[in-house]
Amino acid sequence: MEAYIILYLCSLGSSLGYLLDSQSANQNDSLILQLQQDVKKMQDEHVQTSVEMKDFALKLKEKDILIEYLLKQHLSQQDIINNMTMKSDQQDIVLRNLTAELSQQKFAKLEKEVAFLARFSQPRPSFWNRTIARNGPIIYDDITVNFGQGFNQTTGIFTTPVGGLYVFQLTSLAESYLAINLFAGGALYGTSSGLQGAQGSVQTVVRLNAGQTVLTQLAQGTGTLVGSRGYTQFSGVLLHSY
Repeated sequence: MEAYIILYLCSLGSSLGYLLDSQSANQNDSLILQLQQDVKKMQDEHVQTSVEMKDFALKLKEKDILIEYLLKQHLSQQDIINNMTMKSDQQDIVLRNLTAELSQQKFAKLEKEVAFLARFSQPRPSFWNRTIARNGPIIYDDITVNFGQGFNQTTGIFTTPVGGLYVFQLTSLAESYLAINLFAGGALYGTSSGLQGAQGSVQTVVRLNAGQTVLTQLAQGTGTLVGSRGYTQFSGVLLHSY
């Protein structure tokens, strides 16, 4: 009996050992499986993280490219603005120079516009009463044109404001025989003469320097001229300056 009990206990111990060994093996297998699953999950997470990092790096690179492009665009626009500003400044300089040149040309043109017309204005009934002296320039009382301000009404003398080629004309109508000389630059260039009621005239072209004088002076006769209607007048105009 005792032997039987001992045998039973040994058998029971062996079964328990087997059961314990089987349970330990199962636990180990479960633990290994769990570890494998954890490793697989970590690997998957690592792969996902790597993909996300690559996407992030790609987005950063795209942003860098965009920033570089925008920077180049800004610099290009700034260059355009600078070029436009430079061109605008150059155009302003050209415009100012052109305006100054036009002003100078206009001023020069005004300076070279030289002409005068002097005459007697005495109307009727004092038709034949314009008496002039023999020893000096004839004084005209009606200066209708005086471009360049070369004619002096007080002295009756025209002084050339600029050098150039001039044309002068003298027309006279006398009560009786009368002759009037035309002097330019100190030289006699012609005589206007006529009998009573006859109109005389003289016209000449003269090259004069600036500051030379032109005048009319009684040469012969009684010195009584017809003053109305422009019958007696003295005129001059600059044809070309130099």
